[in-house]
Amino acid sequence: MLLYLLFSTFPLLATLGISTTNWTIGADISFVGFRNYLQLLTDRRFLLSLGNIFVFVLVIVPVEIFFGLLISNMLTNKKMIGRNVFRVINFLPYLLIPAAAGVIFGQLFARQTGAVNKLLQALHLISEPIYWTGQTWPSRVLVILIVIWKYCGYTSLFFIAGITNIDRSIYEAAELDGVNARQKLFRITLPMLRPVMKFVGLTTTINTFQLFDELVMLFSTTNGVITVGGPSNAVLTPIWMMYDTAFNNVPRYGYAAAIAVSTFIVISIVSFVVGKLSGKES
Repeated sequence: MLLYLLFSTFPLLATLGISTTNWTIGADISFVGFRNYLQLLTDRRFLLSLGNIFVFVLVIVPVEIFFGLLISNMLTNKKMIGRNVFRVINFLPYLLIPAAAGVIFGQLFARQTGAVNKLLQALHLISEPIYWTGQTWPSRVLVILIVIWKYCGYTSLFFIAGITNIDRSIYEAAELDGVNARQKLFRITLPMLRPVMKFVGLTTTINTFQLFDELVMLFSTTNGVITVGGPSNAVLTPIWMMYDTAFNNVPRYGYAAAIAVSTFIVISIVSFVVGKLSGKES
């Protein structure tokens, strides 16, 4: 409890306190109340960052759950050859540090030299190379792809554990009653995985809200300059905006703390809604 108070509760309360000040480098700290929060309500950049993150959540969460279920069903099938090897391979992307993942995808999706553009051109799907990190929607698609690739193995791990814990006698009884594979999936597996789906939905939502490392590495130029928020702030997230506000040329710690607290409140509300939509665990 003491460790929790020291490393969790105290920083949270300290951030809340800082958010009510105008703390900047080279200026006196003074109390401003809720002025930073009122400014956030009209800050177009912050509202855009929330819009971006909601787009990511609405796409990434359902896709990760779908592929997590698909992969877990394959990797729990006793007829699959070498399934233990594939379980390890499936989890490897999650072990890769976010910064490294950002660098790898940045190389793969490079405009002129990237393997993805060359493959799409070879298949005659595009005539000109796509500027993945320089256009609004291609950059968003790129972020979605890297997140899904990195976290699908992590998601499927929970579904594998859930499927493994289902009593096999239930399936055996269903087979005696003539239930086919599709009916077993929708009548037995999915209903019994409901608590796992709820957990995965919540954790995936929270992880998506915390996107930062991959984005910074993806949108770094060759000379080390970072395009904050990507093209036209298309991939700007609240966490990235908070970091940029706190550590740019003119640091504004009070305003950055207000962004952090506001993001925490939004995540709490969204998590509550996702939990309610997921239903009870029974």
